[in-house]
Amino acid sequence: MLKVVISAAFIYMEPTFENVDTEVIYGTDLRVVGETDRAYLVITPEEDKGWIRKVAVKEAHQEGHVAKISSLWANVFREANVFKEPLIQLPYGSKVSIIDETDKRWLKMKLLDGRIGWIQRGDLSVDKTVTLDEALALSKRFFETPYTWGGGTANGIDCSGLTQLIFREMGIKLPHSARLQQKMGAPVSKESLQKGDLIFFAYPENGKVVHVGIYLGNDQFIHSQAKVGRPGGLISVLSEEPWKGLYHSSARFSFPESP
Repeated sequence: MLKVVISAAFIYMEPTFENVDTEVIYGTDLRVVGETDRAYLVITPEEDKGWIRKVAVKEAHQEGHVAKISSLWANVFREANVFKEPLIQLPYGSKVSIIDETDKRWLKMKLLDGRIGWIQRGDLSVDKTVTLDEALALSKRFFETPYTWGGGTANGIDCSGLTQLIFREMGIKLPHSARLQQKMGAPVSKESLQKGDLIFFAYPENGKVVHVGIYLGNDQFIHSQAKVGRPGGLISVLSEEPWKGLYHSSARFSFPESP
């Protein structure tokens, strides 16, 4: 099985690398089902399927203690010194291999390409599923992230990329598509919405689902919206336009229990 060995990589709809479908981060396992000279046809853990550049992946396995990047972005340095040039910058959720934990501040790690680097303890957390409240708090950390079609990191994210990332943290796999996410979970009425439900929006003229957000309660939901020149993340009011007129449906999922 292949792993992503760069910070993040787009997966494309065609091997010509023109139309972005989704984005995968460092350490993601990919199943190969086809290839060309420059690309692999892969399936992600969330069952998204598309083409990725061969230079972004390799056969690799992780050694030592595996931890997760908890900062939106974390630098891995050549030496235990923030003034040295980073080897790589890794996005939130990346899984890393720690091979020496003796220092109070710095952890020694081994990258998937074999290089040795150093990362600060504050950039890492235990790799575990989170509760709904923890996941919603995480979603608000992406407020300043630009809207990017197919994106799934703090460099750029779209509406279904945000819901995919947040639900992944709760152990729920969603495809990177509002239309496909709408087919999952248990349908719920607008009047019965609860915190954590996914809300879907569609054009009234054709009923095609084109947008998704996460219900926060009190008539509010969080989402990533396309806005030229501004961050995409925001909280909106469901009963206000245009969302009131664009509302299509909602779905509910089972989340981990709070401790």
